[in-house]
Amino acid sequence: SRLKVKGTFTWTGVKDDKSKAYFATCLRAPVRWIKPDLWMPLALRALASEHQPEGVHFNFDPETGALSWTWPAREVGMSAGAQQAVMLQRLKDGDVAPLEDVLATMWESCYRLLVSCRQLDAQLQRQTDSLNRTQRELQDCTEKHKSLVQELHIKVGGSGLRGAKGHLSV
Repeated sequence: SRLKVKGTFTWTGVKDDKSKAYFATCLRAPVRWIKPDLWMPLALRALASEHQPEGVHFNFDPETGALSWTWPAREVGMSAGAQQAVMLQRLKDGDVAPLEDVLATMWESCYRLLVSCRQLDAQLQRQTDSLNRTQRELQDCTEKHKSLVQELHIKVGGSGLRGAKGHLSV
């Protein structure tokens, strides 16, 4: 199955210090070892996360445009990681600037979303802590109430008022 996924990768050369940009379209998901529902775009897999700080390690050959990586074993449901590779095509010089503008806007939006999510997470954690404190206070009050009721029952039972009718005020 062909996926309409576009990935980009920029490499800055060490020797000539010129930036080369490559792109890939319609990356194939090899169905022989990976389920289509486990496939994720290149950019998503490359991003490190708090749960997987190392991200996915890429090997890139700037001369040929070959990009390869190993999917983590848990992602593909195998005991060992699975290799995948794609050939990236070189971008023309006029295509790089507009693409960089689009990517810069996208990354800025993603960063703002990340900051907002972390702020929301912190706010939810504070509310959870507050609710937990309130729950503990309610449990303490319930326990005190139960002990007062038992104490009152013992006092009423011990004074010979078992069969007495009337109103008790404490």
